[in-house]
Amino acid sequence: MPRRSRPYETGLRERLRDSEYATSYVKACLEDSIDGFLLALRDVAESQYGFSHLAAAADLNRENLYRMLSTDGNPTVRNLAAVLKSLGLRLSVEKICHDPIAVADVTCQNPGFLTMEQIESSPEALKAYLEDRRRVEEMFPRAA
Repeated sequence: MPRRSRPYETGLRERLRDSEYATSYVKACLEDSIDGFLLALRDVAESQYGFSHLAAAADLNRENLYRMLSTDGNPTVRNLAAVLKSLGLRLSVEKICHDPIAVADVTCQNPGFLTMEQIESSPEALKAYLEDRRRVEEMFPRAA
């Protein structure tokens, strides 16, 4: 007799009870999309606490929390920070490109800030800088 499988969501909910797994899951979903990030927070909330408990901990209305953590959700930074804090997480900001003219949707292969001295002294750093610069210029050509 074939072994019965269980729904994917069941296994996911069990794995999300582990805080390290939940953190990695939320990070991966955030890198994918904002909608995915909000749904990941919803999955973690349901798995670890339940919406009623999380809403009380974040000092939010439960119905608003459901709406906020949906694909149509548009939470304020304050509410998002409250939910993350209640889940034991926090917001973080990091630089994604060497080039100051880059915008948020430009991703660079070598994130971080390098000084001109570092760039000039390291062939790898120079190569990374030039690659980042080329990608930005392709996306945003200069007017002739």
